[in-house]
Amino acid sequence: VNSNPQLFYVASACGVESSGTVDNPKLVCKPTYICSSDEVEEMKPKFETAANLAAAQVDKSLDEYQQALLVDDYLALNCEYDYDNYKNNKVPEISHTAYGSLVNQVAVCDGDADAFAYIMEDKLGISCGVISSDAMHHAWNMIGIGKEWYHVDVTWDDPAYDRICRVLHENFLCSDSKISKDSPDAANDNGDNHYSWNDAHTADSTAYDDAFWGKIKSGCAICYHNGAWYYARYRDDIPSVIQFVKRTNDSFLEGEEEKLLDFEPWKGELEGSFWAGCYVYLAQADGKLYFNSQDAIYRLGSDEGKVEVYSPTDLDCKKIYGFTVRGNELWYVLDS
Repeated sequence: VNSNPQLFYVASACGVESSGTVDNPKLVCKPTYICSSDEVEEMKPKFETAANLAAAQVDKSLDEYQQALLVDDYLALNCEYDYDNYKNNKVPEISHTAYGSLVNQVAVCDGDADAFAYIMEDKLGISCGVISSDAMHHAWNMIGIGKEWYHVDVTWDDPAYDRICRVLHENFLCSDSKISKDSPDAANDNGDNHYSWNDAHTADSTAYDDAFWGKIKSGCAICYHNGAWYYARYRDDIPSVIQFVKRTNDSFLEGEEEKLLDFEPWKGELEGSFWAGCYVYLAQADGKLYFNSQDAIYRLGSDEGKVEVYSPTDLDCKKIYGFTVRGNELWYVLDS
């Protein structure tokens, strides 16, 4: 059951009955369910529709690690950690499942991990499984890229409480040494490493440990659009300024970025003051790529310039701190 996320309706615990004789004992495992049979029949098509929608974000001609990146970002952007229930020790069973992550879009770590594994392996044909650490009370993924295995932790790269359109990449395609911060047997002093996990695979390869995505501290998603990759990151020379940049498939791992636009710091209320960081995020809808400044939302023009599509009328000295597109609706967040 634990290896089949599509059985989301089967509870993690089951009953066992014994019968027979001493010489011919019989054990019968009786699964328990988190919902009724009628509810299951209603939920199954919703689950498959949501999983297919996630898989549809991926161009299957891309390399396997690029496909994994798109699914990782999709889940982080579209699922919220069930933080209130977690803090109150009241997480419902459904939040531990791929259904919670994909359909309800509210889950905890094992729900995210189940969803990632189901999309990667069942929908995209890329080897992927769920691993866990009892010591950490946590679950995440191991994925097979080529002949090597790597760690992926969607949950740790998705801020809690949820921040609209924000995703990190520090726990994506990590080796054992990187994700454990060289402390695989116990928590380190900062409490920010993975340790004591149970898995038959080892992640010896460090091929992606220094990849560019782990150095993007802006919290911006990486979007694949019209055959190229776009994201926003802080400038090396002026960290309070953010750059909107592009990579081609040929330059994805080792080539140079192409700088498209600069965004000035978010101005503060006092004259001459500004925030230490910018909050530029990206989203796709209807074949177009959208991004925000502090006071407007734009789409990427045909000349890779910015075309304003919306400027909130209720700013009143507020700034846009995130946005996304959900269906045919534009959602954005203003500072209070």
